[in-house]
Amino acid sequence: MNVVVRSALFFMIGLLGFGGHAWGGCKACGGGVTDRTDPDAPKKIVSRELDGLRAYFALDMSWAGMGFKKFDFELAKNDQGVLELRERGTGLALPADRALVSDVQKIIAKRGLASMNGRYRITSGLPYQFAPCGLSARYVSGESITFVVNNSPSAAWAQDLYRIFAMYALSRGSEALYPRSVVDSKATRLDYELVRNGERFRVMQAIAEEGPMIIRSVTAAKPRTVAKERAKPKSVPVSDDYFDRVSRIVESHHLAMEYAFSRDQHGRGYYGMGAEPDAGEKDSDDVFFSMYLVQDNGAVISIKTRKPSAVAALEGMINQLLEHDAQIFASERSEDGTDPSPLSDNGENDPALPSAGK
Repeated sequence: MNVVVRSALFFMIGLLGFGGHAWGGCKACGGGVTDRTDPDAPKKIVSRELDGLRAYFALDMSWAGMGFKKFDFELAKNDQGVLELRERGTGLALPADRALVSDVQKIIAKRGLASMNGRYRITSGLPYQFAPCGLSARYVSGESITFVVNNSPSAAWAQDLYRIFAMYALSRGSEALYPRSVVDSKATRLDYELVRNGERFRVMQAIAEEGPMIIRSVTAAKPRTVAKERAKPKSVPVSDDYFDRVSRIVESHHLAMEYAFSRDQHGRGYYGMGAEPDAGEKDSDDVFFSMYLVQDNGAVISIKTRKPSAVAALEGMINQLLEHDAQIFASERSEDGTDPSPLSDNGENDPALPSAGK
């Protein structure tokens, strides 16, 4: 069969729901594994110009209080010939710009989805979170990528597509894909520590006689070998809007989503934000970041890494938090012309952050 004809046929099968069982199991299977893989389907796509796409899958959205949720996305032209991003479950329909289409293609290339072209292998009778998922991508050249496999709730390609579609919808004023409960969640505790460029920054909360306090210290990262001079930890009262501002910083980087989507990588020191696990990357003695964040919806985010690339990926958020807290202490000092309250005479007993998970 001609390659272009076969590609078009597979794409049409994809749009029709891959045999009528996009969700709810394989009606014709009756148990066991069904394998209709086309071994001759091209595993390389020359074109980079997408002309249409359908992708459906279920993701673990427990980080948003939604459990396992099904998504069914499409990039297709409407009756007026305008390319739209659609999601069937929510009824979302937004004009799609070329930048979005380009981002989708980058994910297809990054995750090597062309290597899955022609694959059709599913298992019947599985729970819906493992029911068939699939993708069909059509290119201007007539080439296509089509596959159907058992769903994985933490599949990287599916998470990537959800991420860019959800962020695109948010940028267009739609919260259909990104839950308002996450946007509105508020931090109730934040402790973090950063070692970088020979300095150690520590910020944590504590309860004093006068009420909740923020404690901040900046010291030499290796005081015994680098310097004897150490800054005394300082403290200021927790203001009424402190956690509101912290929450806005954290949510602007979509930390809850990135943290959840990278859960399988946490044991190796990676927490999303663009950092990909690298088996050859070693822990650094000169770079370290830890964070313990508690939110009012019960979510806990616990980060601890010495991977330079992971810290670099988190750097945008880290720098905003450091600047925010530095401004608070500078403001407190300027009000009465004195430094915020020191917590010790010599700075040798810096406050310690809680261990991950405590």
